[in-house]
Amino acid sequence: METCPTTPCKKLALISLPYRAGWKGIIERQFRVANEKVIHFTPGAVNHPRVRGGADYRLDASLTLNEFRRLLICYALDHNQNHYLAWYRKDEWQAADGVECYPLELWNWGLRNRAGHLRALPSDLVRWRLLPRKNAMVTYRGIHLGRGLYYNCDLAQREGWFARARDRGAWKVEVSYDPRAIETIYLRLTGSPQLEPCRLLDVSRTFRGRDWHEVMDHFAREKQLAAAARGRSQQTQAALNAQQDQIISEAQEMTNAAREAAGYRSKRSRISGILDNRREEQLQERERQAWRLGASPEETGAETPQETGEETYVPPASHTEALRKLRERQWEPKPE
Repeated sequence: METCPTTPCKKLALISLPYRAGWKGIIERQFRVANEKVIHFTPGAVNHPRVRGGADYRLDASLTLNEFRRLLICYALDHNQNHYLAWYRKDEWQAADGVECYPLELWNWGLRNRAGHLRALPSDLVRWRLLPRKNAMVTYRGIHLGRGLYYNCDLAQREGWFARARDRGAWKVEVSYDPRAIETIYLRLTGSPQLEPCRLLDVSRTFRGRDWHEVMDHFAREKQLAAAARGRSQQTQAALNAQQDQIISEAQEMTNAAREAAGYRSKRSRISGILDNRREEQLQERERQAWRLGASPEETGAETPQETGEETYVPPASHTEALRKLRERQWEPKPE
């Protein structure tokens, strides 16, 4: 029996017949046999848990994935060709033909005398039927496989699937996909052996050239970042609230101090002239903050620092001082 090069450890010598659950243990025992005969003797194999101070098995690894597959394939072929099944009971036809109890001999005899010739099918069709299946949703945006992957196909365009999904709602379709290449998936049409490829839309171009596992890792990472962002938002909100409370408390202290210095004033006198004072302050602030490119310091009204031969520190403009002066002007008692 040949082995599958993509999953060699799952296609070993023994053949399990349909509905023969009693053979399950015999077949799974081959995993341990493969470990004992092949895997445990390869460089870098883990034969026992690593102890503190022990050798690092990763430093001895030397096989690539394809070389490791070749080892398992050689083991499976050797088992099929040379493992004698002394426990196997031959029937009268096998005994008459002199069949030896090797797995490969029994398999070839069964093909010639029991099951007949195997059917020959196109390789693309066989691979399509071996691909994993998944339900996708036909939406107005495209055929949604999940994880932000949207596809389009000629059949959907001809029959107007996306317009129908917008009017009547989404529905499910079964597709086959290759986890190693997500650019194309295949519709599984009922009663039709034809392949209907679906191509990845530009809205999902972020994942071009990636495999299914990389897509899942991407969204798992995004989920972790979203959870971290929620914690960060809570912390920054607390810090923002503390800053706001501090600014408000300082402003209230300055306001109370200005009121005490100005003495008692009625509410009407305190709010009179607000519009004029606001307009005046806006004009002054606009005059102070306007950019006059190419103008001399005398024209802009900026103070020219005196040259003393030493570096001097010029502090930035303080808006708190401007607010304080504004309050003092507003609360000065007006002449009767």
